[in-house]
Amino acid sequence: MKGHNFWKLLVLFSTLNLVGCITTQMYRPHYAYEQLSSVLISVDGEHLVAITDKHDYVFDHASRLIAIIKSDLRSYVSASFDDFEVATDGATSGTVVLTLRGFPPERVQEAASNGFAPDRWNRLSLRIPLRGTMYKGSKTPLGARYALNQAYTVRIKQDPSAIATTGKILATPVTAAADGVLVLSGAALILVASPFVKQM
Repeated sequence: MKGHNFWKLLVLFSTLNLVGCITTQMYRPHYAYEQLSSVLISVDGEHLVAITDKHDYVFDHASRLIAIIKSDLRSYVSASFDDFEVATDGATSGTVVLTLRGFPPERVQEAASNGFAPDRWNRLSLRIPLRGTMYKGSKTPLGARYALNQAYTVRIKQDPSAIATTGKILATPVTAAADGVLVLSGAALILVASPFVKQM
């Protein structure tokens, strides 16, 4: 009898362990890698669009980032993206890291007034959070005028349940006008090339 109970307990513990492993796999974040080929801003200064080989990411209220990109700091700014994080409904968050390179020491106060501060490597840097939405990638060829001089990889962190809803992703709101100009919500998009650097 004792031996019978022992085997029942062994089977029970094995089952619980298996269920635990399956549950862990279900909730473990999934990482994908996409090639970022274009970074665009809307001429109204409100949106930033990141285009990869698989999706279009439209970030709203990016006016702070765009203002710096358009300022006289631009020639010293290099920019890169941290991981994008995508929720079940396609809501996407990310961070742009701006770093000043070769910046004149006498202009440090100007950089500080724009939010830049020394990072752990003692470089003047600024992290700007972004919020937006992931859309299906556009099938319209970008053409040379919208392409970065080199693509680089962005890591995408996805909620496991988001993967199951991939087919429900909305079509991109980025469209091409008759003259080939890319448009978002009626505003033309222009390439932001020089600040963005290839991630190592």
